[in-house]
Amino acid sequence: MASLEKSRRILNQALQMQTPAKVKERIEEEDYLFRYGELSLHLYDHVIRMLLTHDRAKQKTELDAAKPFAEKLRRYMLRDPRPGALNQLVAMGLEPILTAYEKKLES
Repeated sequence: MASLEKSRRILNQALQMQTPAKVKERIEEEDYLFRYGELSLHLYDHVIRMLLTHDRAKQKTELDAAKPFAEKLRRYMLRDPRPGALNQLVAMGLEPILTAYEKKLES
């Protein structure tokens, strides 16, 4: 995750640079794709931690940490959606897992 953060800082610097319009457009496209990767990796990180522990409190903590990333992916506009995938969260296939754990941890 440290290299992800370092890459984000570099990309943010590139976004701030004065560049020709075509170059700026390409950097913004890379930012869009990178943002999807960031959200996905953070979501997977929390979901995996949630699945690997048997401690309900830790599961709840990881589920709560995963929710903001899931919500952002739910709103993430697909540019080339696969059939039936309305958003990136659906495309990733993690929504049923999050929903199941939310119900499990409520009881």
